[in-house]
Amino acid sequence: MLQAFDVVTNLAVAADEAKRDGRYVCPGCQALVGLRHGARRVPHFAHYSRTLCQLAEPESPRHRALKYMCKRFFAPQTVEWEVAVGERRVDALVDAKFVIECQASALSVLEWQARTANHNCHGYPVLWLWDVKRLCRKNTLAEARVLAASGRPVWVAPELRLCHDESRDVLWVADKHEMLPCRLVPLTARELAAAKRHRLTAAIFWPQALRKIVLYSALDKNARFHFASRTKSLRLVRFAMAL
Repeated sequence: MLQAFDVVTNLAVAADEAKRDGRYVCPGCQALVGLRHGARRVPHFAHYSRTLCQLAEPESPRHRALKYMCKRFFAPQTVEWEVAVGERRVDALVDAKFVIECQASALSVLEWQARTANHNCHGYPVLWLWDVKRLCRKNTLAEARVLAASGRPVWVAPELRLCHDESRDVLWVADKHEMLPCRLVPLTARELAAAKRHRLTAAIFWPQALRKIVLYSALDKNARFHFASRTKSLRLVRFAMAL
């Protein structure tokens, strides 16, 4: 977890601002937690022993890094981590206006819809932030830019395609250092035929799921607004961008 409560002040403290000699408790189970801080890992709190607390569930370093990056990206707005929204906990809550779900592993379409609907029911639009590895199997956005410039299509998972379409053709992807909007462009009939000839898809993959990636960097972070999804059944977050 990236934040805990100070035993003395009872205030939430981010792990990167915590003192090594301080005493902190878990926001979920109120048990004492220890500060984990190193040169090569994101500062975070961890339980001292095994527990059934939801916040003690294993978390990949990649997922933790995505959550940690949100604080720097959305500064000076307030970012809280692991906030309870109904029966679920969101990865981040920005200025009490919208939530961020960071996704570094596979996710079913039904779970994507259920999590988005849960947050919407409690009054929060959702910004889905996908690990770039989930989009194109590249470790960094720099590698993804090279792929995008080549024009080579990639197979995109169903939940990413749905999120892109519902968000009116905008998908947010990130590595451990930055986040960018991107657009997924369907292949033309000629490009799809060429992809089949070059066997760019395995037999288990639906060829029509191939997309070309267009990455953007221009972003007015001060021009944020919420909107209904394309089907008007969900509320997602969109930024004003120079596309």
